[in-house]
Amino acid sequence: PRNNLIGECCTELYQGLAHQNVRDFFARVLKEEFVEDEYHVAHGRRHMPGWFQRRAVHSGLGVAMTIRDVSEAKQQAETLATMARTDSLTGLPNRHWLNDYLPSAITRARTGGHKLALYYIDIDNFKDINDSLGHKSGDEVLCAIGKGLSVAVRAGDHLARIGGDEFLAVIEDLSDYDAARRIASKLIEAMNLEDTVMPWRGFIPKASVGVSVFPDDGQDMDTLLQSADIAMYQAKSEGKSRFCFYNEEFAQQVRDRISTERALELAITNDEFVIYYQPRADSRSGLLSSMEALVRWRHPQRGLVAPVEFIHVAEQSRLIVPLGDLVIRKVCEQLVQWREAGLTL
Repeated sequence: PRNNLIGECCTELYQGLAHQNVRDFFARVLKEEFVEDEYHVAHGRRHMPGWFQRRAVHSGLGVAMTIRDVSEAKQQAETLATMARTDSLTGLPNRHWLNDYLPSAITRARTGGHKLALYYIDIDNFKDINDSLGHKSGDEVLCAIGKGLSVAVRAGDHLARIGGDEFLAVIEDLSDYDAARRIASKLIEAMNLEDTVMPWRGFIPKASVGVSVFPDDGQDMDTLLQSADIAMYQAKSEGKSRFCFYNEEFAQQVRDRISTERALELAITNDEFVIYYQPRADSRSGLLSSMEALVRWRHPQRGLVAPVEFIHVAEQSRLIVPLGDLVIRKVCEQLVQWREAGLTL
């Protein structure tokens, strides 16, 4: 209260370390002329608890100071910061939290000389639930999955939702790969929501899990995340509902496919394809009955590329549609040229 402050010395108001801190603060004000900072008071102290802002200025032979209670503003800021780092649907940490937390976790693993594992969890065929039962049911499934996965990870580990139907588990202090396999199996088992009474009971969610391990599969956050993502993609390609560790050979296949896809897209734009015609004859008469049009990629550096090297990439990337249009146009143009040359087709 005001009456207890007027005329009192700091030695009467503060004792021990608190007194020394106040003396240091005043000494700083006398030296720098103006100081502004914030401090926190815990419950159980003589001073009311909360966050406070103090401003002090050197005035004449003394110090003039004002103190303002900023606890409410501080609480609002902390609430907003928490909301920004939390997934609003599941209540789990989100990607913003992950971007802040993972680099420090990697630093701890590097300093301590132990392994750290990332588990990239992607729900298999989740679109079927949204399409057939609606997004509300899909949200209920995601919340249930989040709870199940949270129970599957160890105490002290972390689970985040980083996308629509994607979760990421961060496992620190990993002993060895056997422990990593056991955790992966638990995560997949946690997906079994068969006993849950929900409108989507007929759907038993399953997941594909990709695992990357520090320092074996990456030294930084971006590399480890990419490695876990590639491992998850391998789990999908091998039949889903399983886990895979990062594999450099498979990763190279992915990089080659992406490189081929980009080159293929550019090749369609630049018209780098030629058509070869395979005659088909009647075996009894020997007369030409038809022709089969065969596409070949005339690569600027690699030369003539056979279809076996690019057709499957075109099909996976949907580039097969513009490639097919290109082939049809070229064949039609060739037919017109043959007819103009007087050939009977």
